[in-house]
Amino acid sequence: MPTAAGPASACRPTRSGSRPPTPSGAPTRRRRSGQSYPYPTGDSPAGANCLQECGPAPALDRSARLTRGIGPARAGTTAAGVNGLYDMGANAWEWVDGTRGGERITRGGSWWYGAAQMRREPVATKPADTAVVYIGFRCAR
Repeated sequence: MPTAAGPASACRPTRSGSRPPTPSGAPTRRRRSGQSYPYPTGDSPAGANCLQECGPAPALDRSARLTRGIGPARAGTTAAGVNGLYDMGANAWEWVDGTRGGERITRGGSWWYGAAQMRREPVATKPADTAVVYIGFRCAR
């Protein structure tokens, strides 16, 4: 499981410019044709992999080992968002390149949480050495 230190080393800036997203640039781009949407998937959370409110998702069933939820879906198997990108909300919180109050920032919600965490506003913080099944990362450029 990736900790906040993982993205920093895995996404070191390269010639292609890869890096973890910044807090303001994390999974918040929910625009198409100049219109903003409340969820990465559009007007509703349907098609994403979140706790209950998103509807059926192609999750890997890990419920026998969990205290809630079913588990994550493989990357790219949920519905594409309005911007054509996959997994930009729910499925896994993402570490972003920033801190708040001495802790690392995560954004985007996950299968462990409901649809409200997928919206633009929620920001969570966790100690940098946190390693849990519902937080991951992606490199952005």
